[in-house]
This record gives sequence, C-alpha cells and structure tokens, in this order.
Amino acid sequence: MRRGRGAPQVAQAPNSAPPPTLRVLCGAERLGAGFRRDAVRHHTREEGRNPPTRWSGRGMAPKFPDSVEELRAAGNERFRNGQYAEASALYGRALRVLQAQGSSNPEEESVLYSNRAACHLKDGNCRDCIKDCTSALVLIPFSIKPLLRRASAYEALEKYPMAYVDYKTVLQIDDSVTSALEGINRALCYLVLKQYKEAVKDCTEALKLDGKNVKAFYRRAQAHKALKDYKSSFADISNLLQIEPRNGPAQKLRQEVKQSLH
Repeated sequence: MRRGRGAPQVAQAPNSAPPPTLRVLCGAERLGAGFRRDAVRHHTREEGRNPPTRWSGRGMAPKFPDSVEELRAAGNERFRNGQYAEASALYGRALRVLQAQGSSNPEEESVLYSNRAACHLKDGNCRDCIKDCTSALVLIPFSIKPLLRRASAYEALEKYPMAYVDYKTVLQIDDSVTSALEGINRALCYLVLKQYKEAVKDCTEALKLDGKNVKAFYRRAQAHKALKDYKSSFADISNLLQIEPRNGPAQKLRQEVKQSLH
C-alpha cells in the first residue's frame, strides 16, 4: 500500500454502513499532509519511560504526585508493573487536573484517555476501553494507539465489523503496523464464518416450510462444507439428489465433500 498525502478515507465495514462511533472522525477528513507526523508524534508519547513517583520523608513515604506530568509518569510506572487499576486511577486524576487547569492541551488529554483505555483493556473492561479510545480520537483523530486498542476491544466483544473498520483505518495511516494487518484478517475470518452460520440457520428455517426446497438443501450443504462439517454437508446433498438425481452442481459438490470425508 502506498502512502499518499492528506488524511486517509475512513474505512467501511464490508457491506455495512459506517459505525456511529467512527462518525467523530469525519470532521478530520480534511486534515493536511502533516497529520501523519502528528499521529506518529502522538503515538510515541504514550506510555513513555518517565521518572518514577517521588519519595520523601524520613520513613520513605511516597509523596503523591500533583502535576499532570508526574501523575502520568506514575501511571506509566504502575502500568509497566502490571498494576492496571492503580495506573487507571492515576491517569484519571491527571485528566481531572488537566481539565481543571482550563488550558487547551488536546494532545496530552488524548494521550491520557488512550493510556487509561489500555488499562481498561488489560483488565477486560472493553466497554470503558472503547469509550476512552473514542474520547482520545475526538481530540486527536487518526491516532494509532487508540484505534488499535478500540479495535481489540471490539474484537473481544465480537463486534467484528467495528473492529474491521478501526484496523483498516490504522493500515491507511501506516500499512506497516503488523498487529492491524493480523487483526483485519481475523475480523474478516470471523465475518465469513458468521455468514455461513447464518446461512445454515436461514436454510433450516426454509426447509421447515418446504422439505423439498432444493436451493435450501444446496446452500446449506455449501455452508456446512465451508464450516468443515462434512457429514452434515453430505447428508444435505444426498437429500437433494433424492429429489433431483440429475442435479449437476450437487453431484460435483458431493464428490468434493466425499473426498474431504476420507
């Protein structure tokens, strides 16, 4: 994939309307050629190695950080140590301090939302992860890390069309992101499997209404074959051929399924 100038087109899920959660990105579709540099710079700031929490006093009691930078640094330290709940609380406190200051720093605020989203994802709290990632993307559209984290959360919730869109958007920004390429392949596989399962269900309902529906038998046999349920596929083809013994496509499909059974 060649990288062009200007903002990428927001990816669309296969055969579906754009998910509502990505509409917040549309306002940024006219970003200039500098958006890639901004995304990369924003990407490198998250979870950087910052100084640890300060200690003071004769008993070496921890001095609770009070600035945004110190709170983020403390949160990064907790995150690296696997203390995700504590890290999330520190990022949340940093957000409150930043917002209380009233100063406009969308990049810093976006980083804090994205970092807290990473904590939610590690703890299995996918819905809050999605919420924080969306907040981060409202502030800085097309940021790689929140897109990847939101895609992972959607995938965990089996919302594969939404995951596909976020993974695809990442690849439009930077086609070298391996995790996005792997994620988009997984999402597509799940979508295809879901379609086959739905086909089996639809054909079964059709056959309840008409037990001699040749098209329903053939389609369900194909779906069973794709799902590697060869016995069920062979049974459907056999039933079809009892109704239409000279059905050429069914005879060919029976030979293919028979080879898979052996």
